[in-house]
Amino acid sequence: MAERSADIRESFPPVFVTGGSGFVGQRVLAELRARGATDVRVLTRTPAPSAPAMSLPGGWRVVRGSLDDTASWAHELAGVHTVLHLASSTGKVSAAQHQAVIVRGTEMLVAAAERAQVARLLYVSSIAAAFEDQRAYPYAQAKRRAEAVVAASAMPSLIVRPTLVFGRASAVYDGLKKMARLPVPVTFGAAQVRVQPIDVDDLARLLVSAIGSSDPWPTAPVAMGGPDVVTLEALLRRMRTHDGAATTRFVHLPMEPLRTMLALVEPLLLPLLPLTAGQLATFVNHGDAGQPSAWLTARHASLPRPMIDLETMLKNAHGEAHGEAHG
Repeated sequence: MAERSADIRESFPPVFVTGGSGFVGQRVLAELRARGATDVRVLTRTPAPSAPAMSLPGGWRVVRGSLDDTASWAHELAGVHTVLHLASSTGKVSAAQHQAVIVRGTEMLVAAAERAQVARLLYVSSIAAAFEDQRAYPYAQAKRRAEAVVAASAMPSLIVRPTLVFGRASAVYDGLKKMARLPVPVTFGAAQVRVQPIDVDDLARLLVSAIGSSDPWPTAPVAMGGPDVVTLEALLRRMRTHDGAATTRFVHLPMEPLRTMLALVEPLLLPLLPLTAGQLATFVNHGDAGQPSAWLTARHASLPRPMIDLETMLKNAHGEAHGEAHG
């Protein structure tokens, strides 16, 4: 289906957002509001809008429902130009739940958007979908399958794979910080894989830039990361230093025995485990974004300021931990 001809560089056509109450979604809504979007429909299954979305601009509205209940929201796709699909299961949930939310939910959204003749769909996946080793990692496997659903659609689409996303309320940052702050800090395996954290506000700005640009979207998935690439162990060391802990040697725990054991006990003990076998994949797969394409470089240039570097991300996080303001 061909995209509509309207130039959307200066104004946003109607946008339908899933996952708007989440960590990234809240920042995206704030950026859409700052950029003057006038028609935004936010699908949420929560009983009340999250705090940042409670005072919605005129023309915006919250749509109650879940991805698996298309009857409650499919009518809201009428007249929509772009769907931004952020909704996802995360954390310690079962493989069946990842399949239901990530894969089946995406299938239902794509089908409804096609029926409504939506012009295009932006799917926010994860760098984990690109991991070569996805053993015992149902989240990454589900993300890869959902990407295939989006790519097979007749709609023009863009698949974005964020790297580690840092910022206030970042679950991945908090998890890594706990590791870095242990009295005897540990890593799993050598932890020499590359990582490239991105600030959540920068990610939100890049996503909104993609929505607001009339440039054709790339057909291949686009990985989005911040300005700095480091090894995972180097990142943990820097997090430990910024939190004021003494520098010390990290203990490298053997990867495979631990991953095998976790995979065996997860079906029975998943809620009780401190981490999952799949989450260990971060320690054995490179998680950097690679060389940015010309399209992504243009999006970087559209940002109102340079992207936040890793040092500033860590300083901001350290300030938040001590009650300081975060700009």
